[in-house]
Amino acid sequence: MCADGCGSQNKNSTIIAMVAYWLTNCAPTSVKTVELIFPVPGHSFMPADRVFGHIEKEVKNKEVIIDPSEYRDIYNHYGVVRKLGENCVVKDWKTYASETMKPPAKYHFKFAECKRYYVSRVKNNPRRFLLRGEVNYKSDLGAAKSVMKRGVSSTSEFGIRDIPPFQARISALKLEDVNNLLLKHFGDNWKSELGSDKLLFYKNILETTNFGEPENEEHCEYLEEVGLSI
Repeated sequence: MCADGCGSQNKNSTIIAMVAYWLTNCAPTSVKTVELIFPVPGHSFMPADRVFGHIEKEVKNKEVIIDPSEYRDIYNHYGVVRKLGENCVVKDWKTYASETMKPPAKYHFKFAECKRYYVSRVKNNPRRFLLRGEVNYKSDLGAAKSVMKRGVSSTSEFGIRDIPPFQARISALKLEDVNNLLLKHFGDNWKSELGSDKLLFYKNILETTNFGEPENEEHCEYLEEVGLSI
């Protein structure tokens, strides 16, 4: 498998947990190992990133985008849009990973420095797996060891819960920023003035969203020319 190397997208322990679960519970027994390759961010051409670059260009050409449906209309030009929680179930893989695996800081190798990862079945226990990390693309120097938590005997020991749709927790600071932008563009009475129906999406969010702490995520940007992740 080859994926974008940004930590907030693919290069993280959650992806390892997903691959390990598939390998030990869903894959044919003939599949013994899965290799994950992460190109150097900003130096690799990936078809998916190129599509994102085209989308970003089209979005930048629009002076104002008010309703989220405008984004969906743009996305429809480049592929099939599936709404998370509506057209497909969202699984809580992040919680599953934390229940099953050690945190990356306790791995037997430096997770962030690696460019390749190997997830392998344990020969005498097909419901367990070993993980090996490699810092180079061509040299194999790492050792495959278990990163499962002590006391966890199987990758199927914990179920993967569904995430209910529209339950995301948004930080109070983000909501405040959104409200300030609305005040700046539409005035103090944007919630009640004539024509404010087009802003119902924001009104509903500001009035009903539960406050939560923002997650610490690595920010990924795309180069305008080809949509490369850096």
